[in-house]
Amino acid sequence: MAQATDTLEAQVDFNELDEDGNVVAALEHFNSSRRPRIGEQVFLGDHEGNTCWGAIVRTAAGVAHLRLDPGTWRHSAIEASTSLTASSVTLVEPESYSPDPERADLTPA
Repeated sequence: MAQATDTLEAQVDFNELDEDGNVVAALEHFNSSRRPRIGEQVFLGDHEGNTCWGAIVRTAAGVAHLRLDPGTWRHSAIEASTSLTASSVTLVEPESYSPDPERADLTPA
């Protein structure tokens, strides 16, 4: 029988970094009540659906500092796509277009 893995996971803000460039995460945002160990691998995710693996480099005052593994970074499919629908967008075409002759960057070549 296969054993269940005890993968440690945490919700983070990938923009919240410490002075060494490590991601900072409150221990209350981990999926376990046990204290993470230095060097332990943690699966990290943010509210946008981005994910990355990180290693605990230190813990202090209820906060974990994690060094990211850039090779495991995954962008959210939601972030990469648009959530706009045809009914939520109204395109308005100008009745006529006259480029400003003073602005060469708008004048066709």
